[in-house]
Amino acid sequence: MRTIGVGEGTWPTLRGSLERIGVAETALFRECDAAFKQGGRFVGWTTGAEGDAYYHPLMLPQGFSRVNL
Repeated sequence: MRTIGVGEGTWPTLRGSLERIGVAETALFRECDAAFKQGGRFVGWTTGAEGDAYYHPLMLPQGFSRVNL
């Protein structure tokens, strides 16, 4: 398999697609030295000052709708 660059992602449907073509998700991750991406970091998002960064999750955490703030 070709190398996928840093920061690349997939759609949530990847798991089903891999299953349909007979590729184990664990094998794909192992062979590609892949990692799960949980979110993105945006540097200089608000003011541009040192340390100014915003972290955005790709999905809401499980149970988010049950949190009573």
